[in-house]
Amino acid sequence: MPHAAGEASVTSVHPWLGTELLQPLLQNLCVPLCPLWSACIFRPQRSRRSTETGRFLLSAPLGGGIASGSRYEQQRMNWISENTLLPADAWLLVLACLGAMCIGMSKAGLSGTSTLNVVLMARIFGAKASVGVILPMLIAADFMGYFINRKGGSWRRILPILPPAITGVIVGWVLLGKFDNTMARVVIGWIILALLAFNWVLNKRRQELIALTEHKGFTWAMGFLAGVVTMLANAAGPVMTVYLLAQHLEKKEHLGVFSRYFLFVNLFKVPFSTDLGIIHAKSLMTNLVLMPAVVLGVFLGWWILRKLPQKLFENVLFWMTAVAAVWLIHG
Repeated sequence: MPHAAGEASVTSVHPWLGTELLQPLLQNLCVPLCPLWSACIFRPQRSRRSTETGRFLLSAPLGGGIASGSRYEQQRMNWISENTLLPADAWLLVLACLGAMCIGMSKAGLSGTSTLNVVLMARIFGAKASVGVILPMLIAADFMGYFINRKGGSWRRILPILPPAITGVIVGWVLLGKFDNTMARVVIGWIILALLAFNWVLNKRRQELIALTEHKGFTWAMGFLAGVVTMLANAAGPVMTVYLLAQHLEKKEHLGVFSRYFLFVNLFKVPFSTDLGIIHAKSLMTNLVLMPAVVLGVFLGWWILRKLPQKLFENVLFWMTAVAAVWLIHG
């Protein structure tokens, strides 16, 4: 039915997105997710009135009415709070985007950002639920990391550590199933503080720690610990770093093996997280909303590595994460 004069026409869709039958679905699904997506996917058309006033009027993403300005923003926020785990709070949304960016930055080479991400997400979504929210975004970032580093390392390199890691994931799954949200919050907070201390010792006593790697039980100990920690808190990066240091790999090989290990282990964790009920439709929609921030984090991480002194950045990040972990433990 044609629009009357003075009304805004229905938003048009790029041809590659499909037929007119898909337009309502695409509007309801994509417009609320990200203003950037809205600008790229949906192209508002001017009506006579909008031409005169110089304003665009968009069809409402939820329903058939016309929305603009604050009404449109409110509908988008309502959609997000009803269909995702994100709260309708601008400050917490900013923190969630920062946490998602930390995932991307960690895959770009700023490994310390991964622990800050864990703490931020635990505060926003609740400690136990955050484990399920983070995992699919990690997997997406792992695929990007694997694609970038696929020419370094080999799958054969991760085989020795997989049996203990798989055992650790199963133990972590059992433990996480017994924790309530309060217990999970405290456990994750202490894990992060322990990993920060572990990383500090690693930087100060690197040679002594590498000497310990000659023990025959080292691979099993590191693999098991990495499996438990990654299942409980998605934060096994520092543990895996110690294991790889013992392999004396070149940087390209190191990054390739690191990417392959976490891609495999994070995919392996999916059915266990689904069984615990921490991956579901709403959590996946949350991932979809935050995914642009993950991609942005990858590019931001590359920029930081080129422009800023990494040691200074990591020191600031260390103390920020420590404060955030204490904040998480005390609730």
